[in-house]
Amino acid sequence: MRYFGYPRFPRLPVRRVHKGLLNAALPLPAAAAALLLGAAPPVLAGNTYQSEVHEFRVATVVAPLAHPWAIAFLPDDSLLVTERGGRLLHHKGGRPTPIGGLPEVTATGQGGLLDIVLHPDFPDNHWIYLSQSTSYDGGIGTTVTRARLDLENRRIEDLHTIYRMPHPPGGGQHFGSRLAFDPDGYLFVTIGDRGERNMAQRLDRAHGKLLRLHEDGSIPNDNPFVGVDGALPEIYSYGHRNGQGLYIDSVSGEIWKHEHGPRGGDTLMLIRRGANYGWPVATYGTEYGTDAPIGDLPHERDDIEEPLTWWGPTSIAPSGLTRYSGTALPEWHGDLFIGALVQEHIRRVVVADGSVEHEEDLLRGAYGRIRDVRTSPGGFLYFATDHSDGGVYRIEPVAASWWSDLPGQEGWRDSSAEPQVDIGWVFDAYWPWVFTLAIDSGAWLWIVQEGADPFGFHAYRHSAAGAGWIYVAPASRQYYDYGTGAWQEY
Repeated sequence: MRYFGYPRFPRLPVRRVHKGLLNAALPLPAAAAALLLGAAPPVLAGNTYQSEVHEFRVATVVAPLAHPWAIAFLPDDSLLVTERGGRLLHHKGGRPTPIGGLPEVTATGQGGLLDIVLHPDFPDNHWIYLSQSTSYDGGIGTTVTRARLDLENRRIEDLHTIYRMPHPPGGGQHFGSRLAFDPDGYLFVTIGDRGERNMAQRLDRAHGKLLRLHEDGSIPNDNPFVGVDGALPEIYSYGHRNGQGLYIDSVSGEIWKHEHGPRGGDTLMLIRRGANYGWPVATYGTEYGTDAPIGDLPHERDDIEEPLTWWGPTSIAPSGLTRYSGTALPEWHGDLFIGALVQEHIRRVVVADGSVEHEEDLLRGAYGRIRDVRTSPGGFLYFATDHSDGGVYRIEPVAASWWSDLPGQEGWRDSSAEPQVDIGWVFDAYWPWVFTLAIDSGAWLWIVQEGADPFGFHAYRHSAAGAGWIYVAPASRQYYDYGTGAWQEY
């Protein structure tokens, strides 16, 4: 969809604006008239939740998607979403658009098309970075590619592989693959142990490591293991199992990372250059099946960097990590948010001075497996669910008006320039309370209600097929047609 309109929104209910004129001027069904004059709208308010400090709601951004893995925000607040099976989608209202020209992907087990990040100077150079599992050298390894995004032609160009983990093993597990840039423009990459746990302690292998690269994939000469005999110079830290959460503070440069343990032993850590995080010689997790200890406990060894916190004896299976920096939910500012796959929730982690002070579960069991969590430029939390019919969703305060659901607000403009057909009188009489919404199909909506309804709005729809009143519910991307008496998707 494309949305246009005037940025001043009504603060009076429709009945105080249009009562007495609406029925006389427009063909308004009795059911619609009742709603506009104060009756409850035909939409269920079942997506509101209460946390310890905020009441919030969850809006559907785009669904269904096939195992979405990562979300990235473009400068216009539209989305890029990866699907593990190998698709990259662009979403700016309506149906998501596939992007062509993607790298080869080996979608097996936990592998496929995985993370995506934008170059820090994306508005100027249009570079995007993708991580994926790829077949080469007789195995399957984590690969990082860079390409220029050409949205006009719905494809990527100038595709280059900038990193491939050496000695790729077989199998389809523990690819890691989270990407993040630090404030100095270095690219960090998580690589899982690929099921070969002892390799995580070997500095001549990339298995179970956090890597630090230049934007073109070359190796910084100040990396901690540059010049160390037998060590891979791209390694920044080691002793990791399978990191699927990575967040770097854009001001302080702090590197927050979490990773999957075995049975229990999932960990959250602050990364220190050159440090050993223990796997598999020290962990709080245990063996599957037998529950036997694996190595020592991290706090028992001086040569192991201890995590900030860990989760057990049952794993939460963390995936996706952000530190909330928005203002829409101010009591969450500065808190970490982590997706949980196995325990199906979003975990809020309150941190201060590098330590964990408090934790809270959100949305447990409500949306299934949470694969990614991000903070949008507009200050909302977004998350993706890892299912064959998964989706991308947004967390926002209940007090948010329905217009926050409308994407592309950078496109607001004076709608008086648009064709006004047979209801131009609305603009003349009630301009501050009316704006238009343009739909790709050629239909126009004249929106005539905001009021106190946070879930939707009423509009008069005019198209080649006819005209009539509808009620639009942006969160579910549906509208109720009073002429047919049925809900329809848009």
